[in-house]
Amino acid sequence: REQIPATLFITGLWIEKNRETFAALAKEPLFEIENHGLLHRLCSTEGRTMYGVNATRGIGDVVDEMELGARKIGELTGRRPVFFRSATAYTDELSLKVAGRLGMEVVSYDILPGDAMRASARTMSTNILKGARHGAVVIMHFNHPDWPGVEALELAVPELRKRGYSFIKLEDFSIK
Repeated sequence: REQIPATLFITGLWIEKNRETFAALAKEPLFEIENHGLLHRLCSTEGRTMYGVNATRGIGDVVDEMELGARKIGELTGRRPVFFRSATAYTDELSLKVAGRLGMEVVSYDILPGDAMRASARTMSTNILKGARHGAVVIMHFNHPDWPGVEALELAVPELRKRGYSFIKLEDFSIK
């Protein structure tokens, strides 16, 4: 409705469960599909975990998480993703080097609205507006339509536009 471009980080698991939706998202020019890993694992060669999310258990698992997720997206879209975000956005130093060797750039975020913590739409909107600045990356989860993410954006987007912000995909970003 608002014609807002976005970068969508998608896991292989989600693709398998939502093939038709994935195909529709991949065809939408407003969206850029990027790699969130094959199995939604946090990338740690040391087995570190956060928030109860499963971690990779060594460099082989890291390669599989990144590369097999990229291949799945590439096979279905005809475009190999260039950006990667692991589960919880945590990627240790060795995993960062692996990503680089695989031709991927690891991306994190600047603004955590709070959808995963079940914050209200008003709280998420406030968090977005507080963190807004040129180039800021907002992380939200579109795979939970029952969370109030849409309502938060409906509150935040008009104010962001009033402040002169625009919205782009990561592939279109450059520091000006």
